[in-house]
Amino acid sequence: DILVYADRSSGSWNVCAYNLTVDTDGDGIFNYMEYPHLSPDPALTRITDDAKVNFDPAIWGTRIVWVRWDDVTGYDILAHDMSNGTTWIAVPGSRLDLQPALWGDRLAWSQINGKYRTFAGDLSGNAQQLSANAIHNFNPDICGDRVVWFDYEGSPGGSEYSDIHLYNLTTGNETLVQALPSQQTLPTIWGDWLAYQDDRKGDTNSDGGRETDIYLYNLLTGLESQITFDEQASFAPDLSGDKLVWYWHNRTLDDSLPATIEGWSVMMYNISTNVTETLEGETYGDSWPVANGPRGAWSNRTGGFGDIWVYDQRYRGYPTDPSLD
Repeated sequence: DILVYADRSSGSWNVCAYNLTVDTDGDGIFNYMEYPHLSPDPALTRITDDAKVNFDPAIWGTRIVWVRWDDVTGYDILAHDMSNGTTWIAVPGSRLDLQPALWGDRLAWSQINGKYRTFAGDLSGNAQQLSANAIHNFNPDICGDRVVWFDYEGSPGGSEYSDIHLYNLTTGNETLVQALPSQQTLPTIWGDWLAYQDDRKGDTNSDGGRETDIYLYNLLTGLESQITFDEQASFAPDLSGDKLVWYWHNRTLDDSLPATIEGWSVMMYNISTNVTETLEGETYGDSWPVANGPRGAWSNRTGGFGDIWVYDQRYRGYPTDPSLD
């Protein structure tokens, strides 16, 4: 019920939390659905309010983690508990610690020490390195005792590859999930499902880049399913329960428009029903969606600003047939 994001409205990057269940006036309409929006909004809490750079937040329950850049200490991963207001350093910044992912008390992140490496630990400061190879390892995600990430070697336009790794924190076993000639990146995990983007179809729209599709992989059966099938690119999947979200870029929508603003859409796929729907389509700069239960959230850069949008499957349509008495 709490959405976290990085915000620069005060001139510096800070972490904010928004409670989607707050209904200040008690009219049955949550604050985030009210228009015009309340200002100030009691549903909004500023977790940080300083001149440092705070970014890349993640949340589990009432606990939030994020990255803070400090000129003296470098990159720290901080934690905050909204239930008691305490803030502490979860991963001290002796090196460059980035890309935190949170599940309960467990934490996974990337650390730069010559190369990107994948680590896991907890909010009490315990840490262990998971990635064992000597190449870059990026963007971990965590679900229970499982951590996934992708490795990368090479340079764009040359010989390059990236594969997906799975590490079990209980058994200590690491598994190479996918080892294909194409690049599998940005994995996300929930239960026995793994999703990622893959560029195996190549340059299908002649824009000079390799377009990516979204794939699902079942860790129990070892079966892979392709979710997107068009010539355009689909990016950045996120899993929650049986919901999978990603964003899609259609650069052939209108050739009169700059490529940067043509046709960005947020998509949701239901694993249980095999149904794909468009949450918001063909707009300016929808990106980086996340899912949780019936909700999806994403940023939208219309007008050059980074607004946050929320979609809830439990509420559909528009109010009709008003009456007054």
